[in-house]
Amino acid sequence: MEIALIVVGSLVLIVVIVALVAGPKLKKKGDEATNRAKELIGGDWTLLEPKVTGLGTIPPEAGGAQGLGCLAVSADRLAFVTWAPQKEFTLDRSAITKVDVAAADVGDVEKSTIIVTFPFEDGEATASFRMKSGLHDWLDELGYDWGPDGRPVVDDAAADDDD
Repeated sequence: MEIALIVVGSLVLIVVIVALVAGPKLKKKGDEATNRAKELIGGDWTLLEPKVTGLGTIPPEAGGAQGLGCLAVSADRLAFVTWAPQKEFTLDRSAITKVDVAAADVGDVEKSTIIVTFPFEDGEATASFRMKSGLHDWLDELGYDWGPDGRPVVDDAAADDDD
């Protein structure tokens, strides 16, 4: 029993030390990705989320980045920059032909995946981004068609409690 406690205690200590060492490095990577995303869209962003999961593009040749990154949008451009290694995906807003969401009922969900469609080669491509919060604001900004009922009423306090 003593050996098990020593092993568990050692593992906990190692995890704490790794977290203390890695935390500042991760924050720096996130700040670098955020600054680069701001540069790519020209600095005048309308929405910016520093922790978004990029799910890439379909087809992959369309250039979408995958992984944890910063998603930013301005009046003219959308940019996604991964934290590490730093990879970039940009798209002119005028090229976005459709905005969709990977949820059966977007009115009942605050966390989901935004899918933007754009022309690529002889057809279309999609880029997907998993949002942890602020989904409805992003859909509004990107021009999502809410349908005849309009945008659902979202209780921001309840959505923030889910994080």
